[in-house]
Amino acid sequence: MDKEKMTPEQRAVVEDRGGALLVSAAAGSGKTMVLVGRLMDYICDVDNPKNINDFLIITYTRAAAAELRSKISAELNARLAACESPALAQRLSRQLSLLYLAQISTVHAFCANILRQYAWKLDLAPDFRVAEERDCADLKQAALDRVLEARYGAMDRDFVLLADTLGAGRDDSALGELTLSVYNAMQSHPDPQAWLDRCVGQLDVPADLSATGWGQALLSDLKENLLQWQLVLDRAMALAGTDPAQTKNSLDRLAQTRELLGQLAQAADQGWEAVRTHPAVQDQKLLFPRFGAARGADPQIKAQVTALRDNCKKAVGNLLARFQTPEAQALADLERTAPAIRALLSLTRDFAEAYARQKSRRNLLDFSDLEHQALRLLVQADGSASAAAREIAQRFCQVLVDEYQDTNAVQDAIFTAVSQNEQNLFFVGDVKQSIYRFRLADPTLFLARYQAYVPADQAREGEPRKILLSRNFRSRPEVLEAANGVFSQLMCPMVGGLAYGEAEALCQGASYPERAVPVELHVISADSAGAEDAPSAGRVE
Repeated sequence: MDKEKMTPEQRAVVEDRGGALLVSAAAGSGKTMVLVGRLMDYICDVDNPKNINDFLIITYTRAAAAELRSKISAELNARLAACESPALAQRLSRQLSLLYLAQISTVHAFCANILRQYAWKLDLAPDFRVAEERDCADLKQAALDRVLEARYGAMDRDFVLLADTLGAGRDDSALGELTLSVYNAMQSHPDPQAWLDRCVGQLDVPADLSATGWGQALLSDLKENLLQWQLVLDRAMALAGTDPAQTKNSLDRLAQTRELLGQLAQAADQGWEAVRTHPAVQDQKLLFPRFGAARGADPQIKAQVTALRDNCKKAVGNLLARFQTPEAQALADLERTAPAIRALLSLTRDFAEAYARQKSRRNLLDFSDLEHQALRLLVQADGSASAAAREIAQRFCQVLVDEYQDTNAVQDAIFTAVSQNEQNLFFVGDVKQSIYRFRLADPTLFLARYQAYVPADQAREGEPRKILLSRNFRSRPEVLEAANGVFSQLMCPMVGGLAYGEAEALCQGASYPERAVPVELHVISADSAGAEDAPSAGRVE
C-alpha cells in the first residue's frame, strides 16, 4: 500500500491525527484501503508505534470483520516481505501473531464480550446465550399471545376501542404486528421506557394543534416541501424563458404559483388555521392558473415545463388536502383517538416486560439486549461514562467504526462511552448508501457530525474534523456523469438528508482526475420530484 499512489484526500485520512475524524467515503473511493492504511500508519510509526490489538474496529457483519482481518493480514505480510529493517520486520511479525487477538468485530460481538467481563456489575449470568432470530420470534409470539389473552380477559374500555379499531378481518394479527412495530421502535432509543413515557405524555391534547407533535410534523413537512417545489418551479421558469412563445404562455403564471407557495410556507410558521384559510388553499385555481395558448412554442420545452408544473400541482394538492380539516375538529379527532393509542402503548409496555421474562428464564439476550445492557454498563444515569467505560477506553488508542451511516442512537452512545472524550473516534461511511432505516438505523447521526465537523485542513488540534473521499475508482465516467446528474436534482436536505453539491459529487478516479461534469437531466417524474423521506433502523449481525 504505497502512499505515493494515494490521492491527497486518501493520504489525509491515513495520516490525520489530533481529534475525532469522520470520513465520508463515496462508493468505490477506497474506503477499506484507507482504513487499513491508517492502521498500518499507526503500527509502523517510528516514534510512537501501536499494536494491532490497541484498536477497537467495529464492522457491519461477521463476514465483513473476517474480510477486514484478512486484508490486514495480507498487508502485514506484504510489508514484511518487502521490509529491509530487522527491527521493523520483527515488529510486523509480532503484529501477525497479535492479529487474531485484535478486537475486530460487530458491535454486538463487542457488547457480548464486555458484558461477559463485567457481568457481575449488572447482575447478569456470565454464561448467557445470544438468542438466534428464530428463537426471538418464537418467544415474542408467546409473550404477545399471553399479554393479549390477559387484555381480552380484562376488556378495559381503552383496549376495546383499540381492538375494535384494528379488528378488521377474521383475526387480530394487525394488533399484534403494530405492537411489535412499536416495540422495535422503542429499542432504537438509549432509554426505551423513557421514550415510551414521552409518547404517552404527547397524548395530552393541547388547545393549539401546532403545539402537538402531529401538527408540528405536518406543518414542518408542508413548509419543506413547498420550498423544494419552489426550486422545481425555478427550473420550469428557466426553461420557459428560453422560448419566447413559452415565456408569453406560462412565465407569469409560474411566477404567480411560486409566489403563492412562498406565502403558504410563511403561513405554515403561523399555524394550522393560517394555512387552512389561505386563499390559495381555498381556491387552488388561484394557486395553479391555467397556461395560455402556446402557438409556435418548442414542443420539447413546452412538454418539460408542463410536466414540471403538473407534478408540482399534484404533489402540492396532496399536501394541502391534509389541511382541509378545521383545527377544532382535528383536535377533537386527536382527543377521540388518544385512548386507543394509550392502550397500544400500555400493551407494548406489557409485551416488553413479558418478553424480557421469557428471555430471563432461558438466560438469553437478543441483539437489542446486548446493546442496552452494554449501555447500562458504560453510561451512568447522568450521561457520563462509568468507571467500566473509562477502564475499557484505556485499552484502545483508536475506536474505528465502519458503515457509520447505519448506526443507531444506542450504538453511537456505546462508541462515545468507550472513546477517550471522543478524541480518538474514527467514523467512515456514506450517508448516500444508508438503506437500513427499516432496521432502525439513524443516518441523521452521520449527518449531524458531517454538518458539525470542520474540514480536516481547517481543524485545530483536538477539534472534530471531516474528510470527503469523492473520487470513484470503480465506475466509468459515463456512469458517474449519469449518477451525478440524477442525484444533483433529486437529493436535497428533505430527500436524502443533504444537498448534493460539488463536494458530494462523484469524481472519476486515477485515470480521469478532473471532476466529471454532471449530465443535464430534466426529471419530470412526480414521484421523484416530490418524494418524502420514509421513517426508519440499526444494522445487526
